Amino acid sequence: MRAKGEHFMDKNRIAGAALLVAVLNLASAVLGFWFFKLTGGSDQLLIQVPVTLISGITLVAPVAGRIQRRHPRAEGSRFMAVFLLAFPLGGIAFTLFHFMVAGYLTSFGNIAALWMLQFAENVVALPLGVSLAHRKSVGAPQS
Repeated sequence: MRAKGEHFMDKNRIAGAALLVAVLNLASAVLGFWFFKLTGGSDQLLIQVPVTLISGITLVAPVAGRIQRRHPRAEGSRFMAVFLLAFPLGGIAFTLFHFMVAGYLTSFGNIAALWMLQFAENVVALPLGVSLAHRKSVGAPQS
């Protein structure tokens, strides 16, 4: 049986991990946008989407692996909670970031585009990170 505060801390850890994943998703989208601007390309999606996805998966997978290593008995529901909570947190973070940088609120279309990128990144990165963490723990020398 869990201690009374343990469940509460569980929720805080899930929220913290979801916020971190959302910020990393946003950082990858910004990196993709900057790469598009640096290259001076004419097709934004052709340049931004692959850079965003590759950088996002590269950033998020280690976070999922760290969650798995710290909480080896974590069930799929923990990762699903992180995955689902990252969407609204990502939208909020993106709206605030856009307002601070551009001076006006972003469109819903931009938030929906971020959500599509988040989905693609996280559906690959979270299981990949867990799998890599499991491989490391299986291959680790036993003491």
